[in-house]
Amino acid sequence: MGSRAAAKKRHTFDPHAFLATIGEGRKFVLFPKKHTIFTQGDPTDAVFYIQTGKVKLTVVSPEGKEATIGILGEGYFFGEGSLAGQTLRMCSATAMTDCAVLRINKKAMMEIWLISFSIRARRGWPGSFCCSPVLARKANPRV
Repeated sequence: MGSRAAAKKRHTFDPHAFLATIGEGRKFVLFPKKHTIFTQGDPTDAVFYIQTGKVKLTVVSPEGKEATIGILGEGYFFGEGSLAGQTLRMCSATAMTDCAVLRINKKAMMEIWLISFSIRARRGWPGSFCCSPVLARKANPRV
């Protein structure tokens, strides 16, 4: 294999395959309905990707009032605060239904972002691995 073909092969990244498989730094976790995935104030060490089910995100004020800030379904990321430099979870996540979730540790996600960004930059494509992971939005199906 020529050096050009080898370089091209090394830089091939399939986000759908990445999100559909387990591997270094990522694993599938099953959460039953009403199970707490993480709690506001927990350390941020991973990002989550919903394969099946629904997750509710809530915050609790210092006065003890709880507010729902989001309900996410299949194909959504959550817990991305660790990638933005947060050391503690800013909200709680609870399974609304039985959920299959891919847990991606912070290091693995950052490595994938760097690879994805590098590939996109060389190809002149804007954006990164998904539409807006910092805002926990749906993965870009066109990637």
